[in-house]
Amino acid sequence: MNASAGRLPGRKRDATARDGPDHPAWLTVIAVATTAAALARLFGADSPVVAAAFLAGLINTALRRTLPRLGVARPRSAP
Repeated sequence: MNASAGRLPGRKRDATARDGPDHPAWLTVIAVATTAAALARLFGADSPVVAAAFLAGLINTALRRTLPRLGVARPRSAP
């Protein structure tokens, strides 16, 4: 790895893009929902608000991953 540039070598980057992520989609959905709930708690939210943030993060992430595959929404472009 070229630490000074902060980039992966070309072959590794190409293999990662071709093979996809190393973790299952459900784990990503749970992780994002947990992050939303943790941030709500960090900023002083009570338990019902934390639960609502978790649920909103769960639904939002699941829809963002599912709708493009169904042809309902366009996937986000890479920066």
